[in-house]
Amino acid sequence: MNISKFHQSGGFLFSIHFATLLVLCILAWSVLISRPTIYDNEGGFAYGGYRLSLYPSGKYNLETYTDVWNQPPDLEKGTFKRDRETYTLRDDEIGTEVVYHLVRSNEAEYLLDKESYQRYRGGEDSKAPAVDIFYGKMGRCLKSREY
Repeated sequence: MNISKFHQSGGFLFSIHFATLLVLCILAWSVLISRPTIYDNEGGFAYGGYRLSLYPSGKYNLETYTDVWNQPPDLEKGTFKRDRETYTLRDDEIGTEVVYHLVRSNEAEYLLDKESYQRYRGGEDSKAPAVDIFYGKMGRCLKSREY
């Protein structure tokens, strides 16, 4: 095929548009996969707030906060490993490890520490409403809330 005929037929413009579209799709995909998964206990005044951001790169940020005026949040950074339904967080600064177990209940996910998870698995809270064991625990809604 002659180059001038290729230009005249619009093939050159099509290839530029296709390349642009491909680049935009790759950029959009990279933005989506770099978004963290966030768990929050929605604390503040009644009890301390925790917000855990888990990044696809294996890094995490754990922010503690309060609704008390003029109280700056604390930030812990580190790495994490996921093994099925268990997250192991390792603090970069001190090197300590904390294990959280992922539990799904009522269209939400919760991260339970070792003691809470043992109570959950042992059924200690089975007589109480299911929400009691998750009160104050970090969680995230799996479906969008409609108000």
